[in-house]
Amino acid sequence: MRGKLFVFCTGLFLIVCNCYSQTKRIENLKRQIHFSQNDKQRLETLFSLCEQRQSLSSDTLHKYALEAKKLSDATNDLNKIAFADYYLANYYVKIGLLDSAFILCNNNLETLQNKKLDIKAILKFNALKAQVLVKDNKYKEGLAEFYKTLSLAEHSNDTLMQMIARNGIGWVNMEINQNDEALKWFFRALQTSKNNLYHQKNANIYSNIASVYTAKHQNDSAEFFAKKAIDLSEKDENLFFLSNSLNILADNYIDLKKPALAELPLKRAIKIREQIGEPFYVVSDLSQLAIFYAHQSQPEKGIAASRHGIEIARKYNLLSKLPYLQFALAQNYKAAHDYLKYGETLEQVLSLKDSVFQLNSEEALAEIKTKYNQQKQENLIIQQKLAINRKNSTLFVAFTSVMFAIIITLILFKNYKRKQRLIVARIKDEEALKAKQAVLAAEENERKRISADLHDNLGAYASAISSNVDDLIAARGAVTDSVINSIKSNADDIMNSLMETIWVLNKTEILITSVSDRFKSYVARIRDSYPEFSININENIKQNATLSPEFALNMLRIMQEAFHNAIKHSDGDCITVEITSGARIEVSVIDNGKGIINKSMNGNGIGNMQKRARSNGWKLTVKSLEPKGTAVELSS
Repeated sequence: MRGKLFVFCTGLFLIVCNCYSQTKRIENLKRQIHFSQNDKQRLETLFSLCEQRQSLSSDTLHKYALEAKKLSDATNDLNKIAFADYYLANYYVKIGLLDSAFILCNNNLETLQNKKLDIKAILKFNALKAQVLVKDNKYKEGLAEFYKTLSLAEHSNDTLMQMIARNGIGWVNMEINQNDEALKWFFRALQTSKNNLYHQKNANIYSNIASVYTAKHQNDSAEFFAKKAIDLSEKDENLFFLSNSLNILADNYIDLKKPALAELPLKRAIKIREQIGEPFYVVSDLSQLAIFYAHQSQPEKGIAASRHGIEIARKYNLLSKLPYLQFALAQNYKAAHDYLKYGETLEQVLSLKDSVFQLNSEEALAEIKTKYNQQKQENLIIQQKLAINRKNSTLFVAFTSVMFAIIITLILFKNYKRKQRLIVARIKDEEALKAKQAVLAAEENERKRISADLHDNLGAYASAISSNVDDLIAARGAVTDSVINSIKSNADDIMNSLMETIWVLNKTEILITSVSDRFKSYVARIRDSYPEFSININENIKQNATLSPEFALNMLRIMQEAFHNAIKHSDGDCITVEITSGARIEVSVIDNGKGIINKSMNGNGIGNMQKRARSNGWKLTVKSLEPKGTAVELSS
């Protein structure tokens, strides 16, 4: 009878485990814990289960981490106690208690380093501490910890932690929109080992690459890496990586304007995320869901999802996620045709990004990278010294050669050390000089660009408003609605000009057709103020070329300045604009006015146009036509 009761209870236990376990591996580990023979075996199995932390719900991880902590404390084994604390710290990260996780990391790192204990535990805490700092919007400090982890992993030849650290460095760069630098580090992480098991354990590297390619609108590459990440995550039974990969695949389909394809992976990802939970990634899901609703013309649902995400992000102090949520909210306001709130929300996005980047400037991140390179050089020197000592050990065979060998070795070592100090000092000086020159050049270029933008773009609208004011004065009381509306329109156009800069900042690549559409919108906004002009815009787009944001903005500003000059100075009544894109990009703005007057070539407008063209590496020509007129020609 007892035997039958035991079988019945065992079967019931297995059914319950099957209902609540996230993966087969977790289910199997729970069974092993239940049937463990002693505390030692139970503790080892608890650690194995907690290692599946990314697939466990917060409550489940907390339950088993606490049990592991209790058993570890009873052993008085500092390494085991540290690993139990590590899984508790992971639980705090899951529920958004970043301060508690940070304190646990620091306390255990201090103990482990002072006692010179397990290097694997030190590496795990370093990597987790870096993750906590990044999630707390402290990118500079997080990047420093990832570099520190990489240096330790290289020194101890820990392949898995090298991949994790390099992926972490790429992740930080991705978070601050340094996509090219991020890709470089992600591929370095993949190249760390050819062992497929390591790649399976780090499937998120592939999903991170897919995310960057989506941002760069290289959708075929993004789809390949996202599906690769999904396949590896499923094989490793990592629900966290799987949900991320599904979200990124859905994001890529949305970017391709194929929302129907995005629905299935998005719903599957949300279902998985509900199993495991974690505020940092829940808000990411909500931002992506909001974007999905914007593309599906369901702005009410998108606005609700965005606001819910913003509420969670503020509750758990996840400031780095606020720009993404605000951007999703703006897209839904746009879909709802609420352009006032759309503009206000975009301004909040820029403000949030400015505050984040002010704390995590490229100059500060470059300084950390330089320190890592210096540490790597010093590690190389240490390894070279060790190699020299090992080679010299063979000289100690006979007693008669011992003293001679020591003297020679000391002399050589002293010279070698002096040379290495000189090399390191020179490298430091060169890196410091390069960093200083880069900062100065960037500041000067930015100052010139802003100056040119203010003259080239806002000047045209200010002139239009001035013309409208002249009409008001001439009317002497007979003010018409059309004049007032024209003034309002031109004032709005000044705001639209600023939005063009926002448009460029939000892109990594811009199509020539997009630049053309922006120019046509510009002309449409300003032409009502100059009804005496006949304006023709002709497109011949054989190849829809892509431009960098800087190139695209320079091209648009040159076209706007040329158009503005024709209206204000040509004394003509017809303007023709030709936009051609094939093997080369060619643009011309032609009027039927009085032609070039020499003194007009000295103005800021022509000078700024020439500077912009040279900045793109393009050719700009301004010439008079026969019998009359002026042509401004720009070619790549």
